[in-house]
Amino acid sequence: MPVHLHAPELDDGAWICRYEIEWPEGTRSSYGAGFDAVQAIHLTLQKIGLELYKSEPHAKGRLAWGGARRWLRISRTRQHAGFADRRRSTLR
Repeated sequence: MPVHLHAPELDDGAWICRYEIEWPEGTRSSYGAGFDAVQAIHLTLQKIGLELYKSEPHAKGRLAWGGARRWLRISRTRQHAGFADRRRSTLR
């Protein structure tokens, strides 16, 4: 099941980080919020972990990270891939 994590954004004075989890029964969208972008990402990743941990697929042992079972994948959007490429070029 894909997990999509979006870049943090400023929303009405707070930083938020949106995400989606594509469950078999449908996509769930939510966000985490913080005082800055780093805290928003951190809290969002914790929230995603909690949702995965308390899910029925986890309880039944059907979640796996990579490997042959590949039920859980975390993807990057093109925007994130471009950021990583730019960062690599500035570090040389």
